[in-house]
Amino acid sequence: MTNVVFGRIGEKFLAWTDEDPPLDEVLASVTLYWLTETFPRSIYPYRQLFTPGIIGAHENPQWHINKPFGYSFFPKELAPIPRAWVETTGNLNIYRQHESGGHFAAMEKSEDLLADVEEFLGLVWEN
Repeated sequence: MTNVVFGRIGEKFLAWTDEDPPLDEVLASVTLYWLTETFPRSIYPYRQLFTPGIIGAHENPQWHINKPFGYSFFPKELAPIPRAWVETTGNLNIYRQHESGGHFAAMEKSEDLLADVEEFLGLVWEN
């Protein structure tokens, strides 16, 4: 990959968040992509959105999520999905809507996201 690609990745950490994350975190993330050569795999899930002829989760029952799942809504996400739409994709157990945060919620709003994950696991984890 070229430096241009990694510069664009760095830009996304700034553009797709409510608050600019610390520069050292952006550089660490971009470096991780570079050293592990994992950027192509990181965008693999998006292929469904941009592949002609492939319909998404809401139109095709094959994509229905049969396991319990949770959804954390952050308003500056690239494609924030309302609860009514999320509920059509499967067995939704927890939906949390936050007042701020974006596409990189794990970096930007890590405490909020962790609380959502812990609450979800508390509801569905089998002892």
